Amino acid sequence: MAPIYLPHGFGIHSFNVDKNDDFVFWVDATQTWILVGEVDFSYRQISHYKAIHSSHDKVIHSIVLDMRDKRIFLAMGGDNLLIKSIDYDGSNERILFQDKVSFQGNFLFDQLASKLSWLCDNSICSIGTKDSSRLIRTFLPLQVMAESYREQSCLPKPHLLNPQLNTLHSKRTSCDFICLPAHTSTSVKYSCVCQTGISGQSAICSKNPSRTLLSSMAGSIFYRSLDAGGASPFVRVLSTGFSYAIDFNAISQEVFWTNGSLYRAALDTLKLSASVQPAPSPDVELVASHKKMIGSFSIDWISGTVFWATLDDSELWLTHLESKSSRLLFLKSPSPRRTFQSVPSASRADLIYRKVFHNFMPSYFKMSAMATDPINGLLFYTVSHATSELDRIEYSWLDGSNRYTYS
Repeated sequence: MAPIYLPHGFGIHSFNVDKNDDFVFWVDATQTWILVGEVDFSYRQISHYKAIHSSHDKVIHSIVLDMRDKRIFLAMGGDNLLIKSIDYDGSNERILFQDKVSFQGNFLFDQLASKLSWLCDNSICSIGTKDSSRLIRTFLPLQVMAESYREQSCLPKPHLLNPQLNTLHSKRTSCDFICLPAHTSTSVKYSCVCQTGISGQSAICSKNPSRTLLSSMAGSIFYRSLDAGGASPFVRVLSTGFSYAIDFNAISQEVFWTNGSLYRAALDTLKLSASVQPAPSPDVELVASHKKMIGSFSIDWISGTVFWATLDDSELWLTHLESKSSRLLFLKSPSPRRTFQSVPSASRADLIYRKVFHNFMPSYFKMSAMATDPINGLLFYTVSHATSELDRIEYSWLDGSNRYTYS
């Protein structure tokens, strides 16, 4: 595969992927351009890319995608926040919201509720995409800024795939409902999974609840059910100390967090009440630890594994949640002309990859975020450097093999 480089000086500020149409959209390092590339997952390459939008008077903070209506939502500006939408080709620009509201990150789009949300001053701000004139503030219970938050959604009755469809790949229906093929000598059967439970052939997502919000702030994890139409309060469910990252496995109904070591706790063992005090003895389980401490992580909720990086970004590990066994996937080389090496010894293809790229990669970089794509069996991670034009997104198979530059 030929490497795909951005034009000199572009770099990457943020990105989002449309898995249905295999498009990746990203904001360049100057926060003035939006670019789109078409991804061929069969050959692991971006066939072409182009710029579709520019903004030279307001910086672009973040973008989110409406994969159903093929729209991009942009959060822009400084003290006066501007939110607008454009089509995938950059046309039909429309202003949705403009007001003196802060933007502190975590721009999300809820497809089911047609709602955009982001972190603002001591609260989570949101607007509807159909009625964007009304700003809704959900004030956080403490006078602190949230460090991160995650939102989960699931349709109650997604549609089954055509059972006669003969394919080697898993298929996505609506929401986060996945049908995995099990091939036999005479037929193809599907085992269907959604992020709130394994449902077999019934194709019905269980609710427990179907939409949740987790926020890490001030040394605690807060929980909120979104099924009550926004009326449910934030509840402090666990004191964790400072959390580098949090995530939620909706199949096992477990909350994960890292404060140097990686922990998990079942949601039903936590105290989900209006009290600000956490449960006295929550059932907290250590998942993984490392002498260099654990920073970012991401859960593969289909296979029951978690990927995590050491806090100094020198090692990337995989841990099986059931057996607790861990395996080192990547190890940063001390050589100034190398970055990550595969462990164990690299395949011939990977040696060719490193031979092509090692002259262009800095000896030090930071893996600032990672995300798993369980459907296609891929692990994505961002690679940042003080020189912004060297910023990029890389990905590999979930076993750590065949690393590529994504953009």
